Amino acid sequence: MIKIITEVEVGHQLLEDVVCTAFEGGINYWCHAVRQGKLPEGRTGESFTSHSRLATTEGGSVELMEFEGESSPFGEHELGLKELKVGLQLMAQNYPRHFAAVMTENYDGETADSLIQLSVFGRIVYG
Repeated sequence: MIKIITEVEVGHQLLEDVVCTAFEGGINYWCHAVRQGKLPEGRTGESFTSHSRLATTEGGSVELMEFEGESSPFGEHELGLKELKVGLQLMAQNYPRHFAAVMTENYDGETADSLIQLSVFGRIVYG
């Protein structure tokens, strides 16, 4: 087997769109809330129109509130650009079908969910 490593640029808008897809329905079965986390230095919350924009902005992050059941808080997870870069790398290495879907802009809620899980857990935990 021959191993090939290559660099690929993922556009900021594409990444924001995938994260938005996850927040709007891809992660709702394991994440009950997305809250404002860190703001980039010198920025205010009013300068961000969405959580997906904040999560994909250098220095910004959101908090994902995980739950086991309908009323049982389980954990909080920070999601920012640093975590998303790790998630994309893991996706490219271990889930090429999902990575190809992102890169061809043919992704769905399952692919978006996979990116978020890889970003915050380092693996796919749910589904």
